[in-house]
Amino acid sequence: MGTVTSVTFKGMQYDIIVDFRGFKWLIQTTDHSPVGARIGIKIDPDGIHIMKKSQYSGMFGDYSSFSEEYEEMSDANWEADEEESEDEK
Repeated sequence: MGTVTSVTFKGMQYDIIVDFRGFKWLIQTTDHSPVGARIGIKIDPDGIHIMKKSQYSGMFGDYSSFSEEYEEMSDANWEADEEESEDEK
């Protein structure tokens, strides 16, 4: 079981960020779960879709799962200059 930390409605589905023991997952679903809810996931064998890795993977962020880039895009207070200055040290 994990805890819902963020919910964003994307028009047809919800993007739900769930913290499972410190590991964050992006779950795209048509089922709404409120922030703070404890949820689990069930993956039916026929529900698994294997896709070819994009040639752009790793260049602009991998949004098929939770990534720091996705978090930065949703954080209105995040500033690119802060990360760049830390990398220069």
